[in-house]
Amino acid sequence: MSRKKYGGIYEIALPENKYLYVCLIERLHFGVFDICPDKPINDVGEILAHPIKLYQACKETAVNKRIWRLVGMADLEQAGISYPELLAIYLAWNKTYSFEQLKAMKNDGNPVAISRKEYMDLLDKGLIYGFFSDYRAFEQWLSLFFADYPAGVLDCKIMTERIGAGSR
Repeated sequence: MSRKKYGGIYEIALPENKYLYVCLIERLHFGVFDICPDKPINDVGEILAHPIKLYQACKETAVNKRIWRLVGMADLEQAGISYPELLAIYLAWNKTYSFEQLKAMKNDGNPVAISRKEYMDLLDKGLIYGFFSDYRAFEQWLSLFFADYPAGVLDCKIMTERIGAGSR
């Protein structure tokens, strides 16, 4: 199987024997499925039965170096999987700035100004931009925020507490 073909479904092993499943949708763009079992899943169909909970951008190092296990391939079009056109640029530690700027990241990597309503709709849907240059930071972020996403990343206090506890 090709290791870097779009539609690849990869398993990320988290602490405490938990697993997350991501789909490489396009270059640097991943969707994270809304499933976090305590045992590995080998059936792509079982993973695809769950919606994508969140989208993030991350360098593909873990895919290229075969750190994340390739479970199988999905036909993106048939599965109805695509990366959102817009993700809100939101800074939990500076909400005022975020709402003054009202920016979103386009799926081509360029920021764009949007209306307050569009911005609020993106936040309500959990369509929040993030880029991870290191897969380990992405894994750590997922272990801290996946369970109650997006609530944990929208609240500065929660985010600060979790990051502080996670770095000990």
